[in-house]
Amino acid sequence: MQESTNPFAPPPATSELFPSGHSAESAPTAKKLRRPIASLALWTVVCVISAAPSFYFGYGTIAQEQVAAMCLGIAIFIGLYTLADQWPLLHPWRQSRNVALTLKIGYISRILISIVFPVGAAIDVICGLMSVGIIEVILPMDHSYSGGSDYLGGQVNFLGALLITLVQGVVLNIVLFGYMTVVLGIVMLVRPQTKTPE
Repeated sequence: MQESTNPFAPPPATSELFPSGHSAESAPTAKKLRRPIASLALWTVVCVISAAPSFYFGYGTIAQEQVAAMCLGIAIFIGLYTLADQWPLLHPWRQSRNVALTLKIGYISRILISIVFPVGAAIDVICGLMSVGIIEVILPMDHSYSGGSDYLGGQVNFLGALLITLVQGVVLNIVLFGYMTVVLGIVMLVRPQTKTPE
């Protein structure tokens, strides 16, 4: 005996946001959203560890008195990464397994490189020197400063230290995104499926 249905009942709710018959509660993406506070905590850890080698060399060379400027630069990147993490969470490309795996590999690699001191130091020194060169064209350093390192021989003010921190972060991210592009290509060859993980 079949159950009677109400002919006046409205049809099951569907929308373009959940086209496969999923409700807002059962949609695959709904359970995968990361809370803003979790994003902030995650990127604070990632950015602080990643910035440690640059912070160490900056403090020991041209920015011994500009710790606040370097910390502000790191805080700006934490904020930008948190916004970038939250904004595209529901976009289809963020639900791809390949993208998720690539992001994990990329940022875990960055953290490990920062922890392995000789490797992290080499990368950060190269990017740091590039950043100093760029900013010194805009804001010449005070070369009368007696401290600092022999190969820099100068000292920067608050604005200079902040700009160097920001420029170096951009340069390092360009290198990182280039690396992750290669990783994504390899991942797509090995794992062509792009469905959202359960």
